[in-house]
Amino acid sequence: MEQKLIEVSEVMVGDELIISAHSQLKYLKVLRIPVKKDGTRFKVSLRRDQRGNGNWSWLFNMFEQDVAQHNSIMYQDLSERDVFLIKRENNN
Repeated sequence: MEQKLIEVSEVMVGDELIISAHSQLKYLKVLRIPVKKDGTRFKVSLRRDQRGNGNWSWLFNMFEQDVAQHNSIMYQDLSERDVFLIKRENNN
């Protein structure tokens, strides 16, 4: 499969996507599509690490292409975003 930009309506379970998030990119794997027919919040997995410097700590989204290394599940709204399809699982 060639890599390409797709519409939100074309996203399927098992797809691996890249989206922009402020000044970074997120590499996501879609775990569940929205329950509502017109919904745009997808359940996805991604890699998150905790960073800190002494008294402060924060979560940082890592760009991890190996989905076996993903350690966080979240809901991501894909409306009004460019969605770049990297890999599609064969769900036949």
